Amino acid sequence: MRLIKQLLPGLLLAAGLSAVYQANAATPKETLSAKKQVAPKEAPSTKKQIAPKQSTIEVVFVLDTTGSMSGLIAGAKQKIWSIVNELANAKPTPKIKVGLVGYRDLRDQYVTKVFQMTDDLDSMYGNLMAFQAQGGGDFPEHVNKALFDGVHKIQWNRDPKALKLLFLVGDAPPHMDYAQDIHYPTTLQAAVKKGIIINTIRCGGNHDTATHWQKIANLGEGTFLTILHNGHAHVTKTPYDKDLRALGSKLQSTYIPYGHREARRKLNLQTQRSDSWAGRNSESSVARYSYNAKRSAAGHGWGSRDLLACFAKGASCMDKLSVKDLPEKLAKMSKKQRLSYLKMMMQKRKDLQKKVVVLSKKRDAYIKNKRKHEKNSFDNQVLQTMKRQAAKKDIHF
Repeated sequence: MRLIKQLLPGLLLAAGLSAVYQANAATPKETLSAKKQVAPKEAPSTKKQIAPKQSTIEVVFVLDTTGSMSGLIAGAKQKIWSIVNELANAKPTPKIKVGLVGYRDLRDQYVTKVFQMTDDLDSMYGNLMAFQAQGGGDFPEHVNKALFDGVHKIQWNRDPKALKLLFLVGDAPPHMDYAQDIHYPTTLQAAVKKGIIINTIRCGGNHDTATHWQKIANLGEGTFLTILHNGHAHVTKTPYDKDLRALGSKLQSTYIPYGHREARRKLNLQTQRSDSWAGRNSESSVARYSYNAKRSAAGHGWGSRDLLACFAKGASCMDKLSVKDLPEKLAKMSKKQRLSYLKMMMQKRKDLQKKVVVLSKKRDAYIKNKRKHEKNSFDNQVLQTMKRQAAKKDIHF
């Protein structure tokens, strides 16, 4: 007991010192932490990156291609690039697809000729340029078949938010006397269910055509329009055309198609033909370059199988390509050389796109002012109708 009493003060002192030591051992850590003020790392954001909002515009032109329509078809060939170039100004930025249905009558070379919708408008333009106005002995045409194919054979987007427009363009009323025919009221019911707006453009002044065209537009929840046979197709020149053509030609040189040899050959030939056809008309040429600049700037590439558009997507696209899918010049390069070349071409494209877009805006403003005096032209009537109907889908210009 005496021994415990002698040792107790020492034990208590030791316990006290131990507690003080532990407390002091913790204090310096807190002090250092306070001095350094090291900010804690932020946890990775769980929010998904929101992709840029995009709209969808699909347009199908159902064209009477009989002999009496030669003036309008020539005008459509002149103005189609101007129409799609204006559509490319829509907000949200649109993905545009265009399809064609040419129609005649039972005893002609063909009754209908359907070209599926595509976002490769050089391809669409080639199909339009192939249309020739011929045939059409008696006046009525097979409008019922044309509308049926335009609604049912074209592969329309199922998204209810997409703007889906069909323009029936012709000068003659439909045959309503063919056996086993599906008359247009039945077809238009299906169109409305699919969300397709049916617009009609009567060429000329035939009363019977007007009666049917008005009924078709009403049943198709669209608009009835009338234009002259030549469509008032006047070439619109601007002070910016020369510079845009020069820049557009350079920008087109950045288009490098990929795929097997025959696919690349066809795409290059298609581009050359479109360039040549559009080049016959200064307005078409400039509008084509302007549209494709806007399209490629939006990330859709210049045309089909655009290698730079694939390169911009990264490994998800490039890793799927083999050397055989590349042009000979690129196939011979090492991987490092190829990446360096594509980066250089991508930067060249971006620099040219900026210049083209700036000039295109100035040109668009100039044409908008001129268009006020050409209210009855084919392209102006189509565009104004499109813009009114686009507003209902929250697409604005």
